[in-house]
Amino acid sequence: MMSIKKWYITGIVFLLFCLVAFWQFRNILWASNINPDASDTDLFIPTGSGYEEVLELLKSKNILKHPGHFDMLAGFMKYKRDKVPPGKYVLRQGMGNLQIIRKLRSGDQDPVLVVINNNRLLQDLAGNAARFLETDSLGFLEYLTKNETLTEYGYTPENFSACSYPTAMKCSGPPALKNLHHG
Repeated sequence: MMSIKKWYITGIVFLLFCLVAFWQFRNILWASNINPDASDTDLFIPTGSGYEEVLELLKSKNILKHPGHFDMLAGFMKYKRDKVPPGKYVLRQGMGNLQIIRKLRSGDQDPVLVVINNNRLLQDLAGNAARFLETDSLGFLEYLTKNETLTEYGYTPENFSACSYPTAMKCSGPPALKNLHHG
């Protein structure tokens, strides 16, 4: 039979174990996991990316202090998917793994400010706008000159070069043409 002294020691050891386990659990869930050098960081997730690509982006940009903790919690929260919501995500200083994963998993994107100015030719417009979109300038130029696109916006090939467009727009989703709004 154990003496009372041994019960106290066993209880204290168990209590210390529980405190250490709780502290680790707290660090994994709520403690800031954004690298202090990263401050507020923009994370652009391309369309068609999966969890592994997102994790590689986070590692390559040195955004996370503890990528292993992030990876473990992402598995528990079922964020490890073949397709994740694309777009721009601002990861702010002080965000914990739980906040980061909830933001990325829900697709809670931050708007992209697209600034396009000083364009004389349609090719200039395509070149400037393509920097902000998931397409190259040739793809954007082809989109702009398609009859379906012109008709959708009420233009013809003859009067399209005279159209006016805002110099600043907000893209509120993946950087695609259909997500541009006047800002």
